[in-house]
Amino acid sequence: MKVLVFGATGKVGRLTVDAALAAGHAVTAFARSPDRLAPRPGLTPFTGDVTKASDVADAMTGQDVVILTFGAPVNRRTILQDTDICESGTRNAVAAMQEAGTPRLIATTSIGVGDSAGRSER
Repeated sequence: MKVLVFGATGKVGRLTVDAALAAGHAVTAFARSPDRLAPRPGLTPFTGDVTKASDVADAMTGQDVVILTFGAPVNRRTILQDTDICESGTRNAVAAMQEAGTPRLIATTSIGVGDSAGRSER
């Protein structure tokens, strides 16, 4: 299966990439700096910004499943108010999936956990 992982260089993204490769899938690692991942068989790095619809659409071609592992930046004291990454990134991914006919979506989130409790409404 061809798997597109958004946020591939983050903590959850790296684990997701590792698991997908271990399961024998071909993985496209979408990130602003995918070169932070070690090259491996079955791994295709893709440099892009999830808030740019054209980047997301370019990565979507031929994918069987999309896994969203990106999130808003967090510092040690508070969750930052900039949620554009999650909102526009998810919107762009779903739109590109519909256009490309990609049938499967897996999304991870931690909204509602710890200091983010109550921040899921806008």
